[in-house]
Amino acid sequence: MTTGVFLAVFFAVDPSAIREWRSFLYQMTLEAGLAHGGHLLQSSSDPGGWLRLLAGGDVLGPIGLIVALASLAVWTLLDLRSLLRLQARGDEAKRLPLEMFTAGYLVFLLIWIGDLQSRYALPVMPGLGLMAGAGITWLAGRSRAWTLPALAVLLLALLPLGSRTLAYEQVQANRMHSPGVHDRIDAGRWLAARMPADAPILADAYSYVPPAFTNVEESFGLTRARIQSGSPRIIITDSSIRNRFLDPALASGYVDGAAAYREIAATYQALESGSIACYAPLQRFGPVGIYGRVTGC
Repeated sequence: MTTGVFLAVFFAVDPSAIREWRSFLYQMTLEAGLAHGGHLLQSSSDPGGWLRLLAGGDVLGPIGLIVALASLAVWTLLDLRSLLRLQARGDEAKRLPLEMFTAGYLVFLLIWIGDLQSRYALPVMPGLGLMAGAGITWLAGRSRAWTLPALAVLLLALLPLGSRTLAYEQVQANRMHSPGVHDRIDAGRWLAARMPADAPILADAYSYVPPAFTNVEESFGLTRARIQSGSPRIIITDSSIRNRFLDPALASGYVDGAAAYREIAATYQALESGSIACYAPLQRFGPVGIYGRVTGC
């Protein structure tokens, strides 16, 4: 029943997954492949790296992770045993879907996903958080003698997390006031004041293109072939993408091969020097470069 409710809600939120199921499956398998092999540089599964990330002070912390994994393992085994013996009570039956999903995704994370980015761990975080809280609650409820140890475990789990959360919030607040953010916004406003909404635009990811523009293609690395095939009126580069292709030493580890890395790096250099036919620099806003197609080309 839990699986049925999950699927019903999922397809209600995103009905296009049913209407365009081939595209949905393609995008899902593509993302799974990128998560395994890496988005920029080649990677492979690293269970130790994931455990270190989850044990970090800005995720679960070492104490929180230990309590969560211990609780997950013990309760999953006990609840499965009760289910197989047809002795599962209401609480066990309700708990088991969460335990199975959390355990299953954790295994998938450890043995398949090689791109160590914290967003891939998000699906497992609610389950691990609940397991950690349930374990501490169980420990505190054993007897009065266990209350103090449980409180100590709770403090050890929460203090590092709280301090790192405050630090993260401060970094994000500072980031929103950084010159780079304002430069990107200024670039978008400059573009909106000078270009029609249907102008073909090829833009690096993470650059700001106002939502009024309806013909925008996103890039994670420009090539001459892509520019020639799309023939955009405007090209927008952003240092967050462009700077990935500054170091020739990274070419051998690039996911699409060394030749592709060098081609992308050469394209950015040619665009910046004005040696790509029909395109000239229009304006620069800090990390953002705007280039336009020359009239008559």
